Amino acid sequence: MNLQSFDVEIAQLHGLEPAILFQAIGYWCNHNKGKPDRQRNGKAWMYMSRREWLEQFGYIGEGTLRTALQKLVAAGLIETANYSEGMYARTTWYTLTARGWKLWLKQPNPSAESAKPFGEISQTITDTNCTTTNSTPPPKAPKGAWPGFDQFWAVYRNKVGKPKAEAAWNRLKPDLARVLAALAKWNASDGWTKDGGRYIPHPTTWLNREGWNDVVPGETPSMSAADMAAAQKRTDEAKAAHEAQMAALARKRSDELLGVGK
Repeated sequence: MNLQSFDVEIAQLHGLEPAILFQAIGYWCNHNKGKPDRQRNGKAWMYMSRREWLEQFGYIGEGTLRTALQKLVAAGLIETANYSEGMYARTTWYTLTARGWKLWLKQPNPSAESAKPFGEISQTITDTNCTTTNSTPPPKAPKGAWPGFDQFWAVYRNKVGKPKAEAAWNRLKPDLARVLAALAKWNASDGWTKDGGRYIPHPTTWLNREGWNDVVPGETPSMSAADMAAAQKRTDEAKAAHEAQMAALARKRSDELLGVGK
């Protein structure tokens, strides 16, 4: 089983998806340092088409992928270019900037094979700032602790009241994947980016109201096939009832005009 890794500092500053993609770009640029065909302008590069990104990271949507890469460029962590020719002319190349390399190389053993970002990716996400060895087992979570709080805390941008937030997490036992997916949307929303994030709720408040179930303003709520079918059935029934009522009124009016029943 391979684990997906990311840098917590980048996740805190820019979001979970940018941190995951940054790890991938750094790994392959470092891996390509010895390959002449990946060298341009004295830098090692990697290239990846949009389709290949989506295949490698199936849990990241196309819009989120585009936004995450744009965030990394805007933050001065990566740069892009196009050195491809022929049928691959539209494939984008990526490398880390000097600032990006500084962040990536400070990770513990960043070039280790265990940090490889591609391949079979499990649903477990590990923190590259926390490492364990075979001789030192990872610390056990406190009794009654619900797993995933550290990953949640790394991504949640308003870091206040950690003990209360952790208590709420352990009590509510939320699904980590759903929480992280929701936070990726909320962290990019206008409400949470306005005025430096001053309107981001306290983490305990967000957890207690099950904020991962809230709809981000401007986002169309998704519906399952069963919900859509049920909604359509209610619409059809209401339409049929309305048509029957109108037909009854029409018959009554017609009878009145014809003097039926007098």
